[in-house]
Amino acid sequence: MGTKAGRWLRVSTTGQDEENQAPDIDAYCGQQGYEVTRTYKLHGKSATKGEQEAALAEAIEDIKAGVIDVIVAWDIDRFDRRGIGVAFASRLRVEDAGGRVEFVRAPSANDRSSGPAAWRASCPAASWSEPTAAAATCQRSSRPAARRVARRPHRSSARRRWRTRAAARTR
Repeated sequence: MGTKAGRWLRVSTTGQDEENQAPDIDAYCGQQGYEVTRTYKLHGKSATKGEQEAALAEAIEDIKAGVIDVIVAWDIDRFDRRGIGVAFASRLRVEDAGGRVEFVRAPSANDRSSGPAAWRASCPAASWSEPTAAAATCQRSSRPAARRVARRPHRSSARRRWRTRAAARTR
């Protein structure tokens, strides 16, 4: 009997369709020789707010019961978006239950010996922030990469500093 997989399909808004992820996950499972025995559909669930936790707990219970061996998600940000530390902790919870998590679009993160650094490298488009007590978020910039630089101070404030320094030198 082959490895039993659970498809993890999550979208954060009701206007999106999680079924768009299914063909890639099914193809990956076919390549790996996995048998899809369960599907976890999370429609309109924000992973930034942790709304996927109930489904994750259900998947962990399924792992303990032997229903699935592996959770296959389309990408890391479909699994969790609250920061690389929280996502990695969720992965460890799955592994502690006897299963594993694999990603179609981030194969380097599938290595069970990889830590958070490999996960961060697997999601280069995201600027992962470490989890804080207030809120842990996966921040994505909407600005193009060329404009992701700190803004220069306004000219008037630069002139003001220059005048203040020049006045101090003449005293």
